[in-house]
Amino acid sequence: MIITAQSSKLAARDHRAGQVSRRAIALVLLAPLLILAIGLWPRAGRAMAVVVSPFGEPAKAAEVVARAGGVLVAASSFDNLVIARSNEPDFVTKLYADGAWLVFDAPAGCLPGAKKQN
Repeated sequence: MIITAQSSKLAARDHRAGQVSRRAIALVLLAPLLILAIGLWPRAGRAMAVVVSPFGEPAKAAEVVARAGGVLVAASSFDNLVIARSNEPDFVTKLYADGAWLVFDAPAGCLPGAKKQN
């Protein structure tokens, strides 16, 4: 009986230690993704790239931007990607609600007037 009770205590301790280890590993793996997501979240007033479904109409990206209350800054060679801007604080939320798949700060090279580096 003593061996069984002691064995079950050890098993319970090992189980808790395994849970803590899995949680720690998950935190270590997910923390960089969270930091990256926060860094890529676009801010109001800045140019942002708006990506919509590649299977829709060619004008879908422009329509999503217009419905969300933004203005087009530039088009791209892809029908499902445009560069847009708005000073509205909830512009990104509206873009996602209107059908955007992905929204992120536009890289400087995507903006009109950007000079190519040789």
